[in-house]
Amino acid sequence: MVKVVSAMIWLVVIALNLTMGVAWHRFLAWPNIWFKRNSSGKTALGGLQPIYVKGKPLDLEDMEDLDEEDFAQLGVGKVEDFTWKGILDFSTCTECGRCQSQCPAWATDKPLSPKLLVMGLREHAYAKAPLLALSEEEQEKLTDEQKQELERPLIGDESMYGVIDPDVLWSCTNCGACVQQCPVDIEHVDHIDDMRRFQVLVESNFPAELNNIFKGLERKGNPWGMAPKDRMDWAKGLDFEVKQVGKDIEDLDEVEWLFWVGCAGAYEDRAKKTTQAVAELLDMAGVSFAVLGDGETCTGDSARRAGNEIVFQQLAMQNAEVFKETKVKKVVSTCAHCFNTLKNEYAEFGVELEVVHHTQLLNRLVREGKLTPVAPDASAPAVEKKKITYHDPCFLGRHNQVYEAPRELLSIIPGTELTEMPRNTEKSFCCGAGGARMWMEETIGSRINVNRTEEAIATGAEQIAVGCPFCRVMLSDGLTLKQSQGEAREEVEIIDVAQMLLAGVKRAPAPAVVEAEPDAADEANPASISDPAAVGAAAQASEPAAEEPAPPADDQTVAAEHNVPVDESGTADESASEAAPAAPVVPASEKEDAAWANVGAVNTDLVPDETATPEPDPEPEPAPAEDPAEAPAEAPVEEAEAPAPAEKVEAPAEVVAVEDAESTADPVSDDVVEPAMPTPAARS
Repeated sequence: MVKVVSAMIWLVVIALNLTMGVAWHRFLAWPNIWFKRNSSGKTALGGLQPIYVKGKPLDLEDMEDLDEEDFAQLGVGKVEDFTWKGILDFSTCTECGRCQSQCPAWATDKPLSPKLLVMGLREHAYAKAPLLALSEEEQEKLTDEQKQELERPLIGDESMYGVIDPDVLWSCTNCGACVQQCPVDIEHVDHIDDMRRFQVLVESNFPAELNNIFKGLERKGNPWGMAPKDRMDWAKGLDFEVKQVGKDIEDLDEVEWLFWVGCAGAYEDRAKKTTQAVAELLDMAGVSFAVLGDGETCTGDSARRAGNEIVFQQLAMQNAEVFKETKVKKVVSTCAHCFNTLKNEYAEFGVELEVVHHTQLLNRLVREGKLTPVAPDASAPAVEKKKITYHDPCFLGRHNQVYEAPRELLSIIPGTELTEMPRNTEKSFCCGAGGARMWMEETIGSRINVNRTEEAIATGAEQIAVGCPFCRVMLSDGLTLKQSQGEAREEVEIIDVAQMLLAGVKRAPAPAVVEAEPDAADEANPASISDPAAVGAAAQASEPAAEEPAPPADDQTVAAEHNVPVDESGTADESASEAAPAAPVVPASEKEDAAWANVGAVNTDLVPDETATPEPDPEPEPAPAEDPAEAPAEAPVEEAEAPAPAEKVEAPAEVVAVEDAESTADPVSDDVVEPAMPTPAARS
């Protein structure tokens, strides 16, 4: 009974004092989680909610029908402009500080703390709500402090007594870390961007740097303000044709994918390399794709995240009309911001698309065997694996839960070793480019991109892989700063995952060592093989190298080979020659057969291996005198008129005899020396 009474007293006290601590979160957490933006249960990340006017999403075609009072609803300019869900978010905060600990702005000494922002809005709402319920007569009787609270601006610096300082509002990168870490599903990013919308569209109070991108988007369709005709310059260096809708093909029914290049991929020099790499990989894999070329316009991400909803809708409506005309169904994008906008926000304009990031599509092609990274040459000197690390783009990972595809690609590239940074995947740290911060300078605290670059450098990686052109720009600037200060090695580089995969796929394969084997046409002719027993010791003789001419034989050798007796001086002994019967003279063709027969069981039809080093010829030995009776019976006997020179042996098929080769030596001089081959150093 005591417990029941105590609980009832506690409920009454809290009901009469709504601002009493954070006790209400015990009751409000469950309703807040239940009424979260996404009915699927996902956190409130991905696409932004549109502006609602009179309970309907803002439509530019109906802008003319809006009253002046309706324009004041373009965003949130007062605390009472927040929806009931916004007030519920503020009341549900547990002040745990998890959002603050993950915020990149707070980590780099900027005034934005998601926790303090929500607490400030809650306190202001609780203080102002009772005053709004009073009549005008009752409000006139309020104290000066109460009147000040009633008229307090939502956005303003200390001199204006604003609830939220402008530096707090514009420090947000929309990375979504606060939303992901909140245990009660408070939607911080939606509330921040709603306040930005009012400042831009109604108050025209925003950082001066945003003026340039708004003008570029309105006039040229890209934040750089570049000419639309230059959107295809990135494809000029490719050795294959990139199909363009409206020029090479009528619509997207003729190809499988629309390759959404994006503004950065078309104009920014570093991002152009990623665009070229993806196009090459798709072409190598046999994937049919096309681009819109000058028919492409910025998706409007930077405009919407900066609060300019009008410019975003103009760009989105233009792109949606092009998509419908060209029958776009499947889109691949290299920019994480374009990927998020096309996937999650263009459904508002009647366009249903299958949108994938380029790392997802490339990973699918590798799994299907259409792209295969090649291992380094095994015969090359052994080197350590190249250490790489990967930075998760916020709008790819945290907003859309794409974590594995880039890592799978990096893990299969031969010769590399993936090393994770301490803050990775769901707890990754922002590069500082989101929320239109890409176009604004950081003048407070330290730079977010430098903070992330230092973490990547500390891993010892030689390559820092990225999957978004905005991340590449920010981390490249941070790396350049660190290298100029001598705090980073010069060989460290920022590179997109697609470029790393392309380098692995295009790597030349190691030369295969294949042992030469004779063809069927090179098989030995059985008729050309002699019986070793029939030729005796001559079977041990080796065939002289065809490349070197036979040394000139002296008189004694010639005489011995022809059974001509000689005296000690080498002169033929006429008396002995008269006594001895004359050596039979064999016709040329039969002499050749007999000469080849003396070689032994050697395949005479095989071409000698030119790569093998020839063995030195054995010293010629005087052949024993042959008995005339052992000479072949079918050979006719003719009288030997003089010692005949050694017969020239005809070379086998496809082997050119040295004697028949055309000589380049001077016929007058016998001392011509062949010039030595130049050394590699001399050639170089």
